[in-house]
Amino acid sequence: MKPALANRSRSEPVQRARTRAPTSRLRATLKGLLILGLTLVFYLIWLLGAVLVLPFRRLYCRWRWTFFRTWGRSVCRAMGVSVDVRGAPPRAPCFLVCNHLSYLDIPLIAGYFDGVFVAKAEVAAWPVMGPLARTMRTIFVNRQSKRDVLRVNRRIEQALERGEGVVVFPEGTSSGGEEVLPFRPALLEPAAASRHPAHYASLAYRTPPGCPPAATAVCWWGDMTFFGHLWGMLALPGFDAVLHFGGEALHESDRKLLAERLHRAVSRQRGPA
Repeated sequence: MKPALANRSRSEPVQRARTRAPTSRLRATLKGLLILGLTLVFYLIWLLGAVLVLPFRRLYCRWRWTFFRTWGRSVCRAMGVSVDVRGAPPRAPCFLVCNHLSYLDIPLIAGYFDGVFVAKAEVAAWPVMGPLARTMRTIFVNRQSKRDVLRVNRRIEQALERGEGVVVFPEGTSSGGEEVLPFRPALLEPAAASRHPAHYASLAYRTPPGCPPAATAVCWWGDMTFFGHLWGMLALPGFDAVLHFGGEALHESDRKLLAERLHRAVSRQRGPA
């Protein structure tokens, strides 16, 4: 009896894994179709509303924020993300920096903060997300060109002058979340040179017991492929996200000092991984 029991105990995890695999694939497929459908429907609604309010600049801006906020929250719900928002989002116009973990950071933050994002130029070519990002006035930066920083900083200043919030990920890349990478100061110049306050937020993700860790299942970094990673994240039954807005604005006329202070604030607020 003992060998039979031992064989059965060894086979149970394999059987459970085989049972979970079709369920995970079905879950990922249904979530993917739902998110794609939501995005297309929301985009059509956006276009219809934008045509009506285009002549009215303030109303057009509010409509864009409302659309982006509703879309971001809807995408997170469709993915099964339980969002814990801590602190109060700052009011635009302002400058917001945050640690960067995944492409999911954008809809998550957009769901609770009204502003435009600064993103790497490659995002503009992504299917679905690229056209949406351009419509939402995302400021694209070519990180391979130091000269492009001047153009991007002018765009940031213009957005602030229009009364909008601006979101920057000053780490310059996403990470697995073990630590907050050093902040690059180049894109903090508009905040250092203007009267607009620099606020900060921190992000953290957590997957349920028995699932792959958030560092690989949710965070997108290194040489991970986009669609392969997305498929794995959609297959999760759900996961938690903590979006924590800092309670103070930081002022510093030197962008390097500002980068250091913001980095310390985000690292302290985020806490250990």
